[in-house]
Amino acid sequence: MSTCRLCTQIAGDPHGDMLEELLGNGHYLRRVVDLDTSFVAMPSVGALVPGHLLLCPAEHARSFASLAHLDAAQSALASVERGLATWTRQTVQFFEHGNARNGNAIACTVEHAHIHLLAGVPDLAPLVESAGGWQPVVGGLQGVADVVGDGEYLLLGGLGGRLWTRPAASGHALPSQWLRQVAAEAIGEPQEWNWRQHPRREMVRASWEAAKSLPRIGSALAA
Repeated sequence: MSTCRLCTQIAGDPHGDMLEELLGNGHYLRRVVDLDTSFVAMPSVGALVPGHLLLCPAEHARSFASLAHLDAAQSALASVERGLATWTRQTVQFFEHGNARNGNAIACTVEHAHIHLLAGVPDLAPLVESAGGWQPVVGGLQGVADVVGDGEYLLLGGLGGRLWTRPAASGHALPSQWLRQVAAEAIGEPQEWNWRQHPRREMVRASWEAAKSLPRIGSALAA
């Protein structure tokens, strides 16, 4: 996927690497942590808090629910969640806006599957529950895949192992970047949610420090 900006960053291509554009000083640095052969972590452009990370499959995929080996994805998510909690000494929440498995529609400005992980953010659940449509999930990411099937969905987790998903209703797309907006509101900076307009360089720099602290998790099955 030559047009995918996350693929560009994962590949270490300086041309189109958004993190390099934001933090670079003339000497290219690949700011991606290879957790194993299948999953990577990196700072989020527009990081809302220090330690706002993205967990991504190394190979291009449209959502985590569409991955073939969800046990490996679950292990990667748990590892990053623990590592980030250790680095920040705060509780971690995570969310995803997953694209439908098939088609060309991009649900949330970036097609490549990515789960946001944030530490020290107030509980997001009360801010989203009133929208309705959320379903509790057991069984981790495999449970999410069982609920959402091939469709578009939202995922929210963390805080004591809670996991919820909100599948898109048939024929109706979910609001783009809505969970980023909710998180920005939760930290008291509601105008800062748009990563394109507010790249938040210093927060990204701090998040890179968090990413570098993450433990590697060994080999895993390819997605």
